[in-house]
Amino acid sequence: MSQRHYARRLQKQELSTPLTLAGILASAVIAATTGAEAGIATLASTQAMSVEKALSYSRSNEEEADRIGIETMYKSNFDPRAMPRMFETMLKNARLQGSSPPEYLSTHPLSENRVADTKNRAEQYPIKQYRDNFQFHISKAIVATDFAESKESAIKYYRSTIEKGQHKNVDATRFALAYALFDSKPKESLEILTKLHAKYPALPVISIFLAEAEYFSGNAEASIARLKTLLEFNPNNYSAAILLAEIYEQEQRYSEAETLLIAQSRTRADNPVIWYLLA
Repeated sequence: MSQRHYARRLQKQELSTPLTLAGILASAVIAATTGAEAGIATLASTQAMSVEKALSYSRSNEEEADRIGIETMYKSNFDPRAMPRMFETMLKNARLQGSSPPEYLSTHPLSENRVADTKNRAEQYPIKQYRDNFQFHISKAIVATDFAESKESAIKYYRSTIEKGQHKNVDATRFALAYALFDSKPKESLEILTKLHAKYPALPVISIFLAEAEYFSGNAEASIARLKTLLEFNPNNYSAAILLAEIYEQEQRYSEAETLLIAQSRTRADNPVIWYLLA
């Protein structure tokens, strides 16, 4: 996203389109003057060159994204060697799929070269110990729940995982269950998050989701008070600010939402979500 690959691809297409059109026009001229076979051969060459340029550009984009991704992981205190390990797992699973690879791999294909390249890049960073990160497990739980077959299946899975003890981090699994229960059983979700907040009172992500659960459970004032307190100590907390602005909007407290969003727009002027809500 930060490398603006889509915008850069459009710009490159704008520059290369005249050359492609010229090649197609030349093919038509050759076909009309010397014969259809020569024209078709020229047209095929033009199309092949266009496709090759697009593929080459796509590969360079992927290399750039992998390089910056590995660098970002290291700077964020995550193990950069986890990326090539993940790619190796995905490549293995893709091979097991046979002729029907996952949809993701059809647009972002993996290859031995790409796996080797990321492995070489990751090896350039020093080896160090990485502690288990509770917030990472929370983020993982959110993504897994959002992309689950259904919320019901996610709830069933998390309950079973907790009961059987088949988890790497039980509190993260409890959080995942609470997150999956937001819509169907907000009071149970609130109960779980309240216990987690008592255990992790200084963790903003728990406070934010607890405030959201309070709102879903019908206690708007408690939710608003919690978010306002959190923002007093951490005024740059984007997630808390956006949630509070959305709750203000739902409660028709528009002037308070506006004030909050204007303050956020001063520090995040390039964020479209803030401007959309403000509008």
